[in-house]
Amino acid sequence: MVQAGSLREADLATYVDSYHPDNCVNVDLRGAKRNDLSMTNYKARNAYTHHYAWAIPSYEAIIAIAAFAPRILEVGAGSGLWASLLKMAGVHVQATDAQHNSTHWVPTYTQGKYYRVQAMNHRRATRTYRNDYALMMCWPPYDTAMSHESIERHVGDKIVYIGEGDYGCTGTARMHQLLDRHWNVKERIYIPTWTMVSDSLTLYTRKVGQ
Repeated sequence: MVQAGSLREADLATYVDSYHPDNCVNVDLRGAKRNDLSMTNYKARNAYTHHYAWAIPSYEAIIAIAAFAPRILEVGAGSGLWASLLKMAGVHVQATDAQHNSTHWVPTYTQGKYYRVQAMNHRRATRTYRNDYALMMCWPPYDTAMSHESIERHVGDKIVYIGEGDYGCTGTARMHQLLDRHWNVKERIYIPTWTMVSDSLTLYTRKVGQ
């Protein structure tokens, strides 16, 4: 059972320390900085994304999200790893995923591995969890409408986005246009990244009058 409000930096050791006995990937991410990782092994990244998540969580990132948004709706939650860590930091998280075939590029059997992920597509999720929820997306696909439709349907005033920028491999062009036009960047936090990957955590607030 995940205990709310109990997150410690040591709790992330499984996901960032290759020497931790529970780590599935023989790659050491401790103290890693953006684009400064010796993680060129394609098989290692595949193993990491298969077992954990597409983005590597950091204590700084989880604490920043918790301070920014006490209630979160995550669409495309996959394994639920980030949701699990956020709950440990005291955040109320509703994690959802359409859960069909290779939704969010995560094999079906890893979905909900770390947290209860509701079988719900982004349209239903944004209808169900509305006003006081921040919308969170971690590595939304670039080849489906999920990312921009979620933003268009989101009625809250905060977005938590973990992924790459324009011309990257996350989110649609429409999604990035919506963020640029209608949302302000409150904070950007760099997280450990794989070589040739430029993802980060960005916290957005809705522009006045939008």
